[in-house]
Amino acid sequence: MRKSSVLSDDERIELQALGRRLREIREEQGITVAELAKLAGVDRDSYSRVEKGERNASLGIIFKIAEGLEILPSEIFNKDYLELHNELNKEREIDSILTEDFCKLVNKRKVISLIKRYRKSKHISQYNLSLRMGISRNVINNLEYGRGKINAVLLKAIMSVMDMTIEQLLNEIGMS
Repeated sequence: MRKSSVLSDDERIELQALGRRLREIREEQGITVAELAKLAGVDRDSYSRVEKGERNASLGIIFKIAEGLEILPSEIFNKDYLELHNELNKEREIDSILTEDFCKLVNKRKVISLIKRYRKSKHISQYNLSLRMGISRNVINNLEYGRGKINAVLLKAIMSVMDMTIEQLLNEIGMS
């Protein structure tokens, strides 16, 4: 097995998509990692690393896991797997755009304006917005008062809460 540090981005996405898909199926069945490893006849730690996207599973291991889950291997690599794979590709694309250098170039006033417009349209407080975004209220407060910094986490949270694509965000903040 190659170490993850030498895997290509595409290979990492494949491993992560497989891991997320296996976790989905396992959780839908209400099975723990230890139980599935036992049912599949594979080492618990090895299976756990597959599910975390840290280990490449051989075809034989995938068949054992499918057998332990009492499904066909094709049920692992179905449309749900493809959706996870596409999501991970989108995340990689977004990460390649929202670099630290990019965030330094973003017009802070436009981001502040976007956040304030959204809060007013939804009639929500900084606190409630911060809960929805999964960030501290202080981040919102500092930003609205011109003290905060723009970073990728903030921009991704804005995209998520406001249900925006990267293209829409870039257009809103004048970076398209």
